[in-house]
Amino acid sequence: MCCRFSSSSWRSPVQHEHDGGDRPMTIDISDNGQVRTLSINRPAKANALLASDVAALERAVVGASEDCRVLVFTGTGGRNFSAGMDLGTFQGVSETEARGIIAGIGSLLRAVRHAPQISVVALEGACIGAAFELALAADLRVAHVEALVGLPEVKLGIPSVVDAALLHHYVGLSTAKEMLLTGEPKTAGELAHTGLINKTVPRERVVTVAAEWADELAALPAPAIREQRALIDEWLNVSLQSAVDQSINTFGRMFRSGETSENVLRYTASRG
Repeated sequence: MCCRFSSSSWRSPVQHEHDGGDRPMTIDISDNGQVRTLSINRPAKANALLASDVAALERAVVGASEDCRVLVFTGTGGRNFSAGMDLGTFQGVSETEARGIIAGIGSLLRAVRHAPQISVVALEGACIGAAFELALAADLRVAHVEALVGLPEVKLGIPSVVDAALLHHYVGLSTAKEMLLTGEPKTAGELAHTGLINKTVPRERVVTVAAEWADELAALPAPAIREQRALIDEWLNVSLQSAVDQSINTFGRMFRSGETSENVLRYTASRG
């Protein structure tokens, strides 16, 4: 649980989520004063996520105490924030299973958007697919100028869904269409002028700057922040939630035939 100590110098031991089996989860949780840091810790796999990791992230977001003011998301290893969902996640799944997986991602992103805490994402490197949707769901983004962000799902034969619906609000419709329809990534530097990236800093400074900013944000009046975040979400939600719900149905429908699974397998094979 998020610490209840007021001193910013106190740091809790890092907590490691477990999935109930022998495999440790790839999510590390660290509480420092009023800031909770959630680190994706799977650097050997470019911090790719499994469905169980998505659930662990949601538990960590929802489980933060009332005293926790800011959530910071990072990736370990210094090279990638996250490559998104592990490619094996969607291999051989049924329509029902696909809906369940993507609904789980949607549930995490909704938890981030609806959380009373301000959320900050620190992008030292690549932030792809579902991980980029997490960055879009968050409030603020600090990035290395060469960090790649993108939604490559169309290359796998599936559409980008859930919080990809937010992309055009940040980068404009034309750039959003380009990214969604080509699946090609862009650098944080290329998108900095759009306002998507709040701060661009050297790679070695990304996490530090995000942490320093989080401390500043944590000092702001909590009730005002909670109300302001709720208002921002309400302003968006008239069209956003219907778009998200419809996109989940569309995503699941893509798995009615075996073609999508074949596309996933083919793309996986091409990546070696």
